[in-house]
Amino acid sequence: MTTNTTNIPAPRVPFVDLETGLVSREWFRFLSNLFTLTGGGTNVTSLTDIQYAPAPAIGEKGATGATGATGATGATGATGLTGPIGFEGNEGDDGPPGAPGAMGATGATGLTGPVGYDGDAGDDGFPGPPGAVGATGATGATGAIGAAGPIGLEGDMGDDGFPGPPGPPGATGATGATGAAGTVGVPGWDGLDADPPMMIPAQPGLADTHISSSVTAQTVTTAAGNLTSIALTAGAWNVAAVVESAVSGTNTYMKMGISQTSATFTGTEGKDYIVFPGAWSVTAGAAAGAIPNLRVTLASAATVYLVALAGVATITTGVQGYISAQRMS
Repeated sequence: MTTNTTNIPAPRVPFVDLETGLVSREWFRFLSNLFTLTGGGTNVTSLTDIQYAPAPAIGEKGATGATGATGATGATGATGLTGPIGFEGNEGDDGPPGAPGAMGATGATGLTGPVGYDGDAGDDGFPGPPGAVGATGATGATGAIGAAGPIGLEGDMGDDGFPGPPGPPGATGATGATGAAGTVGVPGWDGLDADPPMMIPAQPGLADTHISSSVTAQTVTTAAGNLTSIALTAGAWNVAAVVESAVSGTNTYMKMGISQTSATFTGTEGKDYIVFPGAWSVTAGAAAGAIPNLRVTLASAATVYLVALAGVATITTGVQGYISAQRMS
């Protein structure tokens, strides 16, 4: 610790610190020492007092002032005189030790020096070197196989193919010759598209071996309806049907079929019912469809219907139909 000084700072020392804008440290120490030496504002101190009792030193850079020394124990004397009491120090300065006497009084504890100024904050340390690169993490486990995707939607059903054009009407078969026993001959097929199937000759006692029905000038709507029907007994039958239109128009198609249910298409397309083009000229029979041979087996007597509908618009009194059945057993 340096001693206090009352020397005025050199002219080169600025009174105001240019960096902080405050009074510089040198000038502050000088002014503080003068304040202390002149009594610190508590008493009147003469120059003589200043010479005999200099003010305690001021700590530098934050050091705490030292505790005043304890007065030494006076030497024991027979009749030693008590030394004069020293002058009272400024703000608790230690008084001078008494002259050797019987027992010198213990000097008062000196005042603690003022706390020095806080030192400037140290500069930031240099950054440390970068840490080592961490070890590579272990490879993650393979993910589980994803669940199977949903089954795709079923594709749309393909459009129906166009049916072939109807064949020309077949020639009417000749009436069979009368047999010796008077058995009726099998009649020929009327206007069917294909070659007639091989018929089983009528058996004696079966009067209903061939049944037919025909209609003309029928009206057909866009809803399924009956053109005509035939009543059949129990047994196996070959059933055939033809539908013709003699009216011109722009209908895109007609639908006709053989069914055991009234005004209803049943069974399989191309077998029990067909669809045929319906754009025709004014020539009768220009638009026609036929089912040449459909095997129908009946456990009991039933009605078989010739069913038809128009594809786009109603055909008024312009449709004719024919249905026939040949007993097979």
